[in-house]
This record gives sequence, structure tokens and C-alpha cells, in this order.
Amino acid sequence: MRRLHSLAAACSWLLFASGALAQVSPANAQPGTVTVSGSSEMTKPPEIIRVMVKQYAKGTDQEAAKTALVAVEKKLMTKLGDAGATIIVSHAGVAVPSQNLLNRYRNVSSMMLQRRMAAGDNSQQGEKSLTYLERFVTVDVKPKDKNKEAMTLLADLQERIRKDYQDLSGMNEALPKDESNDNNRAEMTIYRNDSSMYSTDVRFQMAARITRQDRLKLYAEAMKRAKAIASDLAEAAEMKVGPIQSINSSFSTTNSMVNYGGYQRAMTATGEIAKFPLTLKEDGSESIAVREVNMGYQGPAQEPISFQINLNASFKLEPAK
Repeated sequence: MRRLHSLAAACSWLLFASGALAQVSPANAQPGTVTVSGSSEMTKPPEIIRVMVKQYAKGTDQEAAKTALVAVEKKLMTKLGDAGATIIVSHAGVAVPSQNLLNRYRNVSSMMLQRRMAAGDNSQQGEKSLTYLERFVTVDVKPKDKNKEAMTLLADLQERIRKDYQDLSGMNEALPKDESNDNNRAEMTIYRNDSSMYSTDVRFQMAARITRQDRLKLYAEAMKRAKAIASDLAEAAEMKVGPIQSINSSFSTTNSMVNYGGYQRAMTATGEIAKFPLTLKEDGSESIAVREVNMGYQGPAQEPISFQINLNASFKLEPAK
């Protein structure tokens, strides 16, 4: 009986090991077993970069606005190619009415009207009836140069798109032209190239292939650590670890927290939930790890993708002698 009480006390511990978490789950443990969980982690360099840009356009009607969206989409493709990216596949989302662009168009128009009035021009120009549309364009790319790393290409794409955001988003064409030709005015800069719009309208993701060999290595590390903790707990209970009774596992990628619209959101991507153009084995032995880049990160290079395996294992407890 004292041994059982000793085991119950030992099973209430939470032990943290370097690079892994191991814990006992006494509520789920069967009599004569010890259940522990362990994890292991590896990083992978990305193979494919996903670029997502929200684009805006206006037109005299629906078709004219859609034509303008296609034109700005072609600008983005050209920019990606000039940056050294090979386009694997691209997809344009459904074009929807843009209240954001409409509000900005009206604000710019009102600002320019006030300028004219301040200069003594009292002529009133009625607002034209226009259609305002927006849509996300998603492009999966990889380096043209096989010797160039995807991480280096990612840094190049981030800088180029940030620099030319107002052109690649369609804002240059969609908003009224400033007849004063003073595009350096602070007001025009705010309406055309608001940094908050860039942080919400431009997104980057990275994807890497996870092979069966990668997972076997992680399983071995996690199991080794879990068994070591189970052995320590069993010894504390004056027993020893026997054969494995049950085991289960899960895997996930660790993603940065990103700020969209003033609130924090974490992209959750586990395996095949996030589809990327990577050729995987049909038997399920290969999967993908995905990481969303934090647009607020200002370091010299983005961190590689982190891939983690978690497992739970139950071991039979046997008498020490």
C-alpha cells in the first residue's frame, strides 16, 4: 500500500527537460502504469514562399474595375520575377466591393476640394459614380537560382513589396491624382501608403517538407526523454519501468503571433491543413510544416520553420526486484 501511495505522489510532478516537456497524467493512468508526455523539435529551411497581397481597383462599372485588378495583378507578377522568383502557381481570390477604397477615395477627393476652395476655386465637382473592388492574390514562388536560399529570396521580396506597396496594391491608380503634383504631402502619403494597410494587406508564409526520416528522428528523441522521465518516476516509487502499454503522437509548427486589425492572431497550421505545392508521398510518410512571417519583425533574417512532435506514452510498472 505504501508503494501505491508513493507512486501517486510521484505522479503529480511536472518535470521540464531541455528541449522537451514531460509530465505525468495520474488521472488517466491505469493501475500499475505510468503515463508521460515528451516532445522534440527541429528547424527546417523553407522550400516555398507564399506571397499574399490585397489589391484594389476602381472603374466606371464592374467589368472596368475587374480589368484594373488584372492589370495590377500583372504588375505584382512582374515584380516577383524581377526579384528572382519562379512562380509555381498563382490564384486570384473573388473580387468584392471595397469599402476601404471607397472611404479613402472620398477622403482624398474631399481634401483636394478643400485645397481648391482655399485657393479661391469655388467650382464644385460632383463625385463620379464608380465601382470599387478589392481581392487577395496568392502566389507560391521559389528561387530561380538553385544556389539561392529561399530565406534570402524572402528578405528580397519583403523589401521590394514594402517599397513599391502603393503601386503593387493598386492604390496609385485607384486614388485620385493630386493635381498639385505635390505627392510628398503628408496627407497623400497617409492615404496612399498607410503602414497599417501594408501590415494587414501583405502576408508571407513559408513551407518545408517533413520526411519520414525527420519524424523518426524526432520520435526517437521524444521517446528517449519520455522513457528517462518514466524511469525516474518509477524509481521514486521504488519500482521499475516495463514494456510500453500505449502510445500516441501529434505534430505541429510553431508560428509567430501576428497583428491583424488591432488584435493578436496566431496562424495554426498542422500538416496538410495548409496546402502548398510540395510533392508528398501518397503513403502519408511525408507532410509539410508551415510558418507565417511576423510582419512586425525587424531582424536581418526570418527564423526558419520550427517543427515539433508531441507524444504520450504509458509504461507498465514492475517491481524493482
